[in-house]
Parts: sequence; structure tokens; C-alpha cells
Amino acid sequence: MTGVYASHQWTLRASSSTSSAAIATINALGHGSPDSVACWAQADPCAGQVQGSAYRCSSTEPAYNTWTPLRYGGVKRWVADRCVDFGRVA
Repeated sequence: MTGVYASHQWTLRASSSTSSAAIATINALGHGSPDSVACWAQADPCAGQVQGSAYRCSSTEPAYNTWTPLRYGGVKRWVADRCVDFGRVA
């Protein structure tokens, strides 16, 4: 499965905005379930990047505004893509 994961917890959102509803908190890879989420389109890496609201992955990083759609519970959800990793997940 192609999907998204990270070495830290991250948030899955209802839309491509930091002000949209937080749908789920995804665990760090290997530290609970779920720890990864499948891509919306099965491309490698995930396809369909859009511009949305600005975010920072940490206080020391620049602001980004690119978001990628994921499949969660059969519904399209969004992740701030500069804060996670893309690739093959088990």
C-alpha cells in the first residue's frame, strides 16, 4: 500500500486548512494504530497536492501551504504534506 506516515504523531483534517476539523490523530510509525494512512489515489508518492492554508511543521521551519489527499474510512481527508513522509507502508 502506498501511504503517509511519520516519526511523530500527525493530524488528518477534513479539508486543506489548519482551521478545518481534526478527523484523527495518527500515531508515529510503529507506535500504535493507525500509524499510516493510504493515499487517496494509489500513486507513488501520493498524488493530488493542492494549495490550502499555511502551516508550519515546527516553530523553526518556514510556512508551507501544500496539502495531499488521503483515504480514511473511505472518505477523502487531508494532510499537511511537508510534515509527513510518503512511501510504501505495510
